[in-house]
Amino acid sequence: MSGYQPVGTELIYAYYGAGTVSVPTTTPGSSITIGFPAVPVPAGFFKNVGNWSSSLWLRGGGLAIVTATVPTWQFSLWMTTAQPATYSAAGTLVGTTALQTPTATTGCPFLMSWQLGLRTPGVVSGAGDNTSTIVCFGDQQIIPSISAGMDFTSPAAGTTYSPTCTTWPADQQCYLWPTLSLGAATAGNTVTMEWMKLYGEN
Repeated sequence: MSGYQPVGTELIYAYYGAGTVSVPTTTPGSSITIGFPAVPVPAGFFKNVGNWSSSLWLRGGGLAIVTATVPTWQFSLWMTTAQPATYSAAGTLVGTTALQTPTATTGCPFLMSWQLGLRTPGVVSGAGDNTSTIVCFGDQQIIPSISAGMDFTSPAAGTTYSPTCTTWPADQQCYLWPTLSLGAATAGNTVTMEWMKLYGEN
């Protein structure tokens, strides 16, 4: 560590309890963190921009099962503010991957990574407090073997990028919900999370 900047990284959340098998649905899908404590983002966390911008790194992993009858898969990350924390399809979409059809597998490792950072801050309180713009890039991997696998990247491929989330509430406690939706509600396509961490920076 160079010491150029003061230490600005902290582990906000870590959970290694046994997960519950998720049962994804068609759009908007369902949370893949069933049975896990909600992932909190403290009120007022996103406040710094420039070359020391506020950012989050959500990581996790578990097991994926893809049936022989394979619909398209799509991962997304949602945010809610309701207390107590509850997953809701009426939350705020932070980022999403393109639709892809994975290779059938009876069970293999799944790895998840989401990077979030503040691009444009909203006001701290009062009218307009839900106007922070958050950049979100991610990579979700289904890894059936060393030589095979599939990446679901966020955002989808394109020549330009426009943040999905422009209404992050600057002064409220928020919760993050990794989500999976299927092109068709086909039984047996599941993700079971086994661990998850959230790092906060600056």
